[in-house]
Amino acid sequence: MKKFLLITLFVLVFSLMTGCSGQEDLSKTREAFAQGTEGDIVIGLPGPITYMQELTGFYNGVMLAVDEVNSNNGINGSMIKIRIADDKGTFSDGIKIAQEFASQEDMCAVIGHWNSYITLPAARIYNDAGLVMLSPIVSNSDLTKNGYEYVFQNTINDSEMGRQMADYAKEKGYEHIAVFYADNDYGRGLSNAFEACVADNGGLIVDSMTEFVNDQEFNKAFEKWQALDYDAVFIADSMPHAGEFIKKLKEKDPGIPVFAGDGLDIADLPNALGNAAEGMVIATMYNSESEDEAQKVFLEAFRNKYNVEPDVWAVDGYDSIKLLAETMQKIQSISPAEIAKELHSQKEWKGVMGRAEFNSNGEMTGRSVYKKIVINGKMEYLKN
Repeated sequence: MKKFLLITLFVLVFSLMTGCSGQEDLSKTREAFAQGTEGDIVIGLPGPITYMQELTGFYNGVMLAVDEVNSNNGINGSMIKIRIADDKGTFSDGIKIAQEFASQEDMCAVIGHWNSYITLPAARIYNDAGLVMLSPIVSNSDLTKNGYEYVFQNTINDSEMGRQMADYAKEKGYEHIAVFYADNDYGRGLSNAFEACVADNGGLIVDSMTEFVNDQEFNKAFEKWQALDYDAVFIADSMPHAGEFIKKLKEKDPGIPVFAGDGLDIADLPNALGNAAEGMVIATMYNSESEDEAQKVFLEAFRNKYNVEPDVWAVDGYDSIKLLAETMQKIQSISPAEIAKELHSQKEWKGVMGRAEFNSNGEMTGRSVYKKIVINGKMEYLKN
């Protein structure tokens, strides 16, 4: 709550400093530039550079899409140019970058940021400045609750992820579930959504924990779960924090079913957890075994260019650029206002991850959650 109040206060102060007229002027200046320019199409890419370029395939996915668009005459002869900025995953750097991007009249869209505590206040800044923002990483459901005109969450949000994973639990017959979650925006958002949907489905959450101070506290919680006949554990967390808990849990109860949100959707999970990963079911938004033609084209191009397999983040980056490029090509404009209008109205845009569209609040709808299971140290897709 304190973090939320501080963020709200910061955004309020920023709004007072710039003033409504100042933000309207930025929007008008950007629109005028978009209507008259024949130069590069500038798209901002803010986030922690280490994650984007080294620890995930996100940046490579973005640049593959940019290369494909530009090599095909760009958008009516104008080339896409990526303006990258390192927010280091910190609130102060992230908001500073958001302010800088918002003031740059040649920028028509932003893809980012990576952290909820930056993305939520930054969305207000971009929206007020008339700058389109795609959020392919942050799944916090609060992002679309304000009904921003220029903000779009092109990923499954926590509410939908929680609902689909709760439905999976019901299908498997899990009735008494323990939850382990990260004490951050992602963990709280996903666990709250999951728990609410479990209750709607007639199930019971026997306990919800975010941290164990020591082994004694863990043992006490575990005994409670056993006494309440727990039959599964849901994880709303990421590595390495979740890994420590899973290993400890599997030492106590090797056969207990464990399933998790997409925070654990990493290729190295079986190696990182060893035997503790066996049987785990992980949510993912990307099915690399799909026979879809767009998927095949993407996989071949990515492998040829980078000589590695793409991860889900690579697809996120690739689809984000393609969504913007195809929208601009369709409307024959780089006007942020016209791009936003088209994104709100178009039906079932098709990307590598599948079909999707945006509702009036900029929330993506119509996309399914896939699931993977660890068998003999390897990830295999479950048949939905």
